[in-house]
Amino acid sequence: MQRIVDWVLLLLGIAVILIAMWEGFIWGSWVDENAVSDFPTSEPLFLLCGSGALISLIAIRKLLRD
Repeated sequence: MQRIVDWVLLLLGIAVILIAMWEGFIWGSWVDENAVSDFPTSEPLFLLCGSGALISLIAIRKLLRD
């Protein structure tokens, strides 16, 4: 059961990273098309990507320990 939870955590972390990357791509495309000069910073995307990486690293560590 614990192994299933670890795999789910790993997949969740990867999904969070991919979502952050996709949002950055979409936002970057929108800014380019509309020539917006005062777009918000990308700090939330960096935090989202970092949290996904942290979740993934924790899951990998737990999977390798078993």
